[in-house]
Amino acid sequence: MKSKCARRGFTLIELLTVVAIIAILAAMLFIAGPRVIEMARLANLQNTCNQIRTIAVAYLASKQSLPPAYGYKLGTGGYNIKPYLAFFDNEFGNFKIYDPFGLDTYDTDQDGVLSLLEYCPIGTRDAIGNPIFLPGLYVGPSSVPVEENLQRNAKQRPLVYIPVNLKDAEKVRDYYLLLAALPDPVRARDGEYGNCWRPNESLAPAKNPLSARIVVPPRKYDAFVLISVGPNHHTGGILTPPPEFIADLNDAGIAPKDYYYYFALRAYYLATRDANKDGNLDFDYQNRVKGNDDKKFPLPDGSMRPGPVIYHFAG
Repeated sequence: MKSKCARRGFTLIELLTVVAIIAILAAMLFIAGPRVIEMARLANLQNTCNQIRTIAVAYLASKQSLPPAYGYKLGTGGYNIKPYLAFFDNEFGNFKIYDPFGLDTYDTDQDGVLSLLEYCPIGTRDAIGNPIFLPGLYVGPSSVPVEENLQRNAKQRPLVYIPVNLKDAEKVRDYYLLLAALPDPVRARDGEYGNCWRPNESLAPAKNPLSARIVVPPRKYDAFVLISVGPNHHTGGILTPPPEFIADLNDAGIAPKDYYYYFALRAYYLATRDANKDGNLDFDYQNRVKGNDDKKFPLPDGSMRPGPVIYHFAG
C-alpha cells in the first residue's frame, strides 16, 4: 500500500521572510560595501607609503639627499626629467606606485587646468643632452590646459611626491605663521593658506624669514610629503597656488623654470600645517573625516571637502 506523501511548498509568510532577510543583507552590503573598499584602499595606500619611506631613508643615508621630483633643478644645474617616483624604480618599477583613488585625469582639483605639481609628464633630451619639457610648463603660463593628449596613463596616476629642503620649509612655515597672526584678516588668510610670496615684506618687529634667500637647487632634499587625492578624489587646492602667489613669484624675480620648487614649498607647508597644534594635520582626509567640524578648516580652495590623504616624512 502506497503511503501518501503530501508535498508542501513555501508559505507566503516564509517567502516574505526570506525576501526581507535578503533585502536587509543587500542594504547592509550597499551601505557598508563602499566603506570596506575605501578602508582596504587606505590600508593599501598606507602600506605603499611605508615602503616608499623605507626606500627613501636608505636613499637619504646613501646619497645624503632624497631623490628630486620631476621638474626639480638638480645640483648639476640641469632638471630632473623623470616622473615623480621614478627614482624608486628598483623596488617598484616605473609608474607602479599608483594612487588607488586616482581618477582618469591628472586634474586633482578638477578646475580644468593642470598645475605643475598635478601633472606628471616625462621629459626628453635633445641631441646634446639638454632637457626638453612640454611647452607651457616652464615658460609663459604657470599651468597648461587639460587636453586629450595630456591624459596618457591618466588611469595609472602616481602619487604626488613633493621633496623639499627642511630648512627652506621651516623658513616658509615661519613666514606664513607670522602672517597668520596679523590682525588684518586678509593678510592672516594669506598666511593660513600660503596665498603669497613676499620676501621683501616688512613684518616688524619680527624679521621676515623669507628675506634669507632660498637657493634653488637646495644643498639636499631631506623631507617630503606624498599626496593622494583620497576617497573624495580631490586635493582641495593644496597643489594649485592662487594667481596672486604666482604674481608674487614674478615680482620677486623668480624664474618660471624654478616654479616647481616654490610650488612644492607652499604645498609642503599646507600638507603639514597644524593650526590647532593637536598633531592632526588640518587638511588630511583621515583627520577631517573624524567629524570634528568645530576644528575643521576650509581647504585652500575654500571647500569643506574631506581632503586628500597626506603622508609626511622628515629626515
